[in-house]
Amino acid sequence: MLLSFWQGLEALSVSRAVRESLWIFPALECIHIYSMTLLVSIFAVFDLRLMGFTIDRQSSEPLSQLSRRLLRWGWFCFGINVITGALIFFSEAVKMTNNWAFQLKMGMIMVALVGHSIVLRKAVRWEGASVMPLEAKLVGGFSLFLWIGVITTSRWIAFIITSPVALK
Repeated sequence: MLLSFWQGLEALSVSRAVRESLWIFPALECIHIYSMTLLVSIFAVFDLRLMGFTIDRQSSEPLSQLSRRLLRWGWFCFGINVITGALIFFSEAVKMTNNWAFQLKMGMIMVALVGHSIVLRKAVRWEGASVMPLEAKLVGGFSLFLWIGVITTSRWIAFIITSPVALK
């Protein structure tokens, strides 16, 4: 049942266009990669701040201001990644659903996004702290680890060969 759904996605005209075009797939892939790089960089700035890293402790802006400023750009990049990622996924849905690197990437993105939404609510407690508490440092480090994992698994996706047997 699920296989027929993925096959239906692949059969869409937009999916065929992405898959069969000489330039659409590579263009989407480039946009997706650059947007993901910017997205991860934005989250890394916040995560490093949670871990206690700043350029200048005297002029460091409060966490709430930093998160508001960064998240506007982060959500913009995330939106671009959802659109480009969906188009790329639709063009190879059957293959991607059997790719462990793709599954791991999606799982890490979900955990990181849920984690960030929880942390942003708690970050107000850490505002103005001269030294970030251990909890904040651990959360920032774990988030950074997840985002590095997202980039790593993104690169692995192309190299994972799904056997035809697994597709049946």
